[in-house]
Amino acid sequence: MLARYHREGPGALPDRRHPNPGRKPKLSPEESQALLQVLEGPPPDGGLWTGPKLRAWVREGFQKELSLNPIYRFLEVLRLLRQLAKAGSSVLIVLHDLNLAAQVADRVLLLHRGRMAALGRPHEVLSPSILEMVYDIPFMRLEVEDRLLLVPVAEVCCPS
Repeated sequence: MLARYHREGPGALPDRRHPNPGRKPKLSPEESQALLQVLEGPPPDGGLWTGPKLRAWVREGFQKELSLNPIYRFLEVLRLLRQLAKAGSSVLIVLHDLNLAAQVADRVLLLHRGRMAALGRPHEVLSPSILEMVYDIPFMRLEVEDRLLLVPVAEVCCPS
């Protein structure tokens, strides 16, 4: 992919597969709306909403199993959280995927050894120099169709 990018530029990176509408959403529009309303308040046991609490609520409320592991389900949850944020709610999510954080976050807090290394907008915080300082490996930053892509540029050594 990187070779194609260097050869052809940013136009080489769009998805070249056939359109795939994906699976039918697990939740109906009405169920999604009900879930959004519930997420505006505290969970039944108080505290903060977590993945397991969300799955339990969906299981009890809609008699449906919700798995947050497949990426399409995770992206569905992120879409719901984005709607909450647009409606004025504060949303805090912990992500370990830098590219996903770059796509969904308004602000990023990058930690290094348990301390704040950087805080700000994704395009400010997720710079190669900051990422190299935190991860001790160089990063390449690509911008394709207004999306930020971060690629670690480190040789991967595998035992023979």
